[in-house]
Amino acid sequence: MKNRAQDLSALAGKVIRIRDDGQVPPDNPFVGQSGVRPEIFTYGNRNPQGLTLHPYTGEIWEAEHGPKGGDEINLLHPGANYGWPVITYGRSYAGGPIGEGTSKAGMVQPLRYWVPSISPSGMTFYTGKDFPPWHGNLFLGALSGRALVRLELDGTEVVHEERLLKDLGERIRDVRQGPDGHLYLLTDASNGALLRLDPIQTSLPLAQQNVVAQSRSVESMYDDCKGRNLDFCNGFLLGVAKSLEMLRAYNPKFAEEYCPPMTADPSSYRDTFIGWADHSKFWEANSYDGVVVSFWIAWFCPTG
Repeated sequence: MKNRAQDLSALAGKVIRIRDDGQVPPDNPFVGQSGVRPEIFTYGNRNPQGLTLHPYTGEIWEAEHGPKGGDEINLLHPGANYGWPVITYGRSYAGGPIGEGTSKAGMVQPLRYWVPSISPSGMTFYTGKDFPPWHGNLFLGALSGRALVRLELDGTEVVHEERLLKDLGERIRDVRQGPDGHLYLLTDASNGALLRLDPIQTSLPLAQQNVVAQSRSVESMYDDCKGRNLDFCNGFLLGVAKSLEMLRAYNPKFAEEYCPPMTADPSSYRDTFIGWADHSKFWEANSYDGVVVSFWIAWFCPTG
């Protein structure tokens, strides 16, 4: 049955392209070819679940389920062969290999694949104004992955992946951007819900948010620092210290007291960071739990 995805006389394992009245566009890639279904736009697609247009290029992006692993995101080109079941990054449900491997001449590679599976569903590009850092990101639901997946892109290359809402434990069936610019999600359950993502309201300026993000990384970096030489520790301290410089434009009075000018000696910042640890009320006054940030800074930069 799965071999029908390579059979151009059948519609199984295909993405088809028709007009809203059901007619076949004359510029479809296989129009006029004997024994080939003219509706076919691409073939070798295992189980398409999501389809969306890039908001700026008009390109068609598709998400599909693999077997056991091998879920894919593809950029669809007219007449292209996406390989199923000849090539795949997944395996059979019994655990054995499928097809001839993961690549073959004339068959298109996915832009992204997942092993193990996340079971991608509906997807959309975000172009709203509520989440500026997410502008142009691709969002897709994950069924078995039970998350909202956010992909940052550089052109067609995925450069970062984040899985959101994992704490809900919900199968996400679809995600769309509404006319109000919000992201809306559908959960897949007998008591399924329509969810809307809203930004958290905060008075914290962007530069201070960046400092917070940098400071939070201290926790994970501390363990790496232990057991290494002082130069490594000082190098990381210097990187955090550079972030503090951003505060000058937003709160000169605070910066004057707690952010001295950069020096060549990063160890000189230890006293500065301890000062931050004693000044958590500044963060609390700006709608942020400064105790969390300052605690890790104090731990990373001991005075002794």
